[in-house]
Amino acid sequence: MSLKAPRICPAGTNVEISFSLLTLPRVTARAVVTWRKAKSFGIRFDPADDRRHKVKEWIDAYLDS
Repeated sequence: MSLKAPRICPAGTNVEISFSLLTLPRVTARAVVTWRKAKSFGIRFDPADDRRHKVKEWIDAYLDS
């Protein structure tokens, strides 16, 4: 997932993010910063955090519609 923020964390930083996706209620999940560029950075959700499944379900439903 790619994000924009006023403060950019270095690659390898463990973070906890909270966000909303259209119809999905607010999701909070652990992740690690995988890349950064200017005011953008990429994250990879923590595979041990089951809360990430809500995001996957939303993406799957979005792509099927």
